[in-house]
Amino acid sequence: MAATEFEVTNVVRGDRRSASRWVLSHVLRQKWQIFWLFSGAFTNAAFAAAIPILIGVAFRDILHSPPDYHGLLLASIYIVVSQTVRAAFSVSAEEYRLGM
Repeated sequence: MAATEFEVTNVVRGDRRSASRWVLSHVLRQKWQIFWLFSGAFTNAAFAAAIPILIGVAFRDILHSPPDYHGLLLASIYIVVSQTVRAAFSVSAEEYRLGM
């Protein structure tokens, strides 16, 4: 009979040569979580960066003589779609985090 109440099997020991190596040895076991963390951050940043770019496109289209209303309409549709997709990603990530 064991001296403890619980028995831990398949223990993976971290690299204890330094604090940074110990942290890195634990982080590298979570490769998919790290991938999703950075891909989610990149996606959010890309969709956030779309706003000033598309506003600049719309502004340029209005300054044309005569104004390019079709270009303005496309830029506004792209703004709405990009922010809707960004919000959907954000909500789905939050629901996943909360376990809903």
